[in-house]
Amino acid sequence: MLLTRVPSPLHQSNRRTAYVPLLRSISLPPGMFNADTLARYDGKTGSKGLYLALLGKVYDVEKGAKYYREGGSYSFFAGKDASRAYITGDFSDTGLTDDLTGLSEESVAGLANWIEMYHKDYPYMGKLVGRYYTITGEKTAELRRIEELLSRAQAVKDKEDEQKKMFPPCNSEFNTKTGHRVWCSNQSGGIERSWDGVPRRFHPPGMSQERCVCVRTTGAPYDNPSATTNNGDLSNPNLKEYPNCEPSSKSCKLK
Repeated sequence: MLLTRVPSPLHQSNRRTAYVPLLRSISLPPGMFNADTLARYDGKTGSKGLYLALLGKVYDVEKGAKYYREGGSYSFFAGKDASRAYITGDFSDTGLTDDLTGLSEESVAGLANWIEMYHKDYPYMGKLVGRYYTITGEKTAELRRIEELLSRAQAVKDKEDEQKKMFPPCNSEFNTKTGHRVWCSNQSGGIERSWDGVPRRFHPPGMSQERCVCVRTTGAPYDNPSATTNNGDLSNPNLKEYPNCEPSSKSCKLK
């Protein structure tokens, strides 16, 4: 990549020099964009099309023109990479940036659904030279850092999803007359299954709060299917019964 020397803000005091890429003065390989060429696809009158970038990958969002063209609810994403705004919801000029610096790992993980959606629904057009890709299309250190965060977040989500299969969340309702009730069914927590289960207080290791889960009462434990026991997952050490509730009841009233 060609570089140019520009005075550092500290130039007067210590003569240090900063370097910035000459992205606007070199020809781009096929499938590569820079900020200027991508901006020509902002969907406004006279533009070349309707593109946007997310983490440096460029997509043609013409199919969603009613959202991304001028006047649409997502028009501010067109013609640029505004990855940070997908997380923060800051759609000001300063918020519409690709810089994720300072955001928590949990926040960055929120990009996963957007990445999946664009990859699935919109044609991939190329890469944006800058923060996430070099002019030859190689990943930058910053992109590798973000991908590592997303990978860790996905591993956590996969573990949580597996845990929900073992211990689906309870149904819950509150009524001013009857109070708070939790109960189990074969679809509670959005987890469809062949059993209902009974409500238990579940306190996962490392978590500060417990939650209500439905526990299978027959067969071998979920995580040890070869066991000869026949009380499901009731013996799990992270479970507690609700006070004043019959252990075999599918419904419990809480105080």
